[in-house]
Amino acid sequence: MSVVKRESNPFLCSPSTCLNGGVCVRPDPDLYITYCNCAEGFTGVLCEIPTKCIFNKTCKNNGYCLTTDAGAIVCNCPLPYTGTYCQINNKFCDLKPCKNGGICKQTGEYDGKCECPSGYEGRTCNTKKCDSNNNPCNEKNTLACLQIDDQFRCLCQTGFTGENCESEL
Repeated sequence: MSVVKRESNPFLCSPSTCLNGGVCVRPDPDLYITYCNCAEGFTGVLCEIPTKCIFNKTCKNNGYCLTTDAGAIVCNCPLPYTGTYCQINNKFCDLKPCKNGGICKQTGEYDGKCECPSGYEGRTCNTKKCDSNNNPCNEKNTLACLQIDDQFRCLCQTGFTGENCESEL
């Protein structure tokens, strides 16, 4: 629990004063002081600052919440969102998302698409089929090899597993 004092009008202590499950407390009716008693996982004057990742609450717009080794919270935001908590909706093309020579086309107020050059695909033109002479996948056991952002992904045939589809199930 986090307790943060703040000056306030005595009539402002209502159930909606504190955020994220925090409870507004007025310890003495004769004093004009209230504070928020924050629920676990939140701090700040109004309990507005998360102190740990809370599934589907910390990051907005389907952002993925990560806690760093130092204890900081970081949101990994999907396009076209940015901001500390993925709360800013950008125009897709303003983010320059297209890779490998892809051309960005705005398709709506915030959404867009990348027109990929030959050989590339994916939302941001970051995926291509593996070159035949640079393919780490087991040839017999693999349906397809994809190169995504310079990392190889082997899609295994039924009955096979492993990073390179080298193991039989």
